[in-house]
Amino acid sequence: MTTTLSPATTYKVTLRRPHDQQQAFIDSAAKRIIVRAGRRGGKTVGIAIRAVRAFLEGQRVLYAAPTQDQVDAFWYEVKRSLIEPITAGVYYKNESLHIVEVPMTKQRIRAKTAWNAC
Repeated sequence: MTTTLSPATTYKVTLRRPHDQQQAFIDSAAKRIIVRAGRRGGKTVGIAIRAVRAFLEGQRVLYAAPTQDQVDAFWYEVKRSLIEPITAGVYYKNESLHIVEVPMTKQRIRAKTAWNAC
């Protein structure tokens, strides 16, 4: 049985352009990162950029934050970055569980609060 596959389709992933302080921790090779910055310092956006890059490289990403507001800000950035492939059905998105994944794989981004980690 022969199956003809359609030509590969390219989908655009739109990441924000990080400022210098964000770029430092986005590109860090450290396993765990602590970002010390004030309010509106770009921590959540920077980590969202890092998470999307890791996801696109085939990794699993878990983002845990102490408040739902932080999770919502992270989730907004992830969805904004991956809107085209999500809309095309390349990636599966679950709004209730805050998951974006490649169907039938373990490659995903998941966001949740760490307040009550159940």
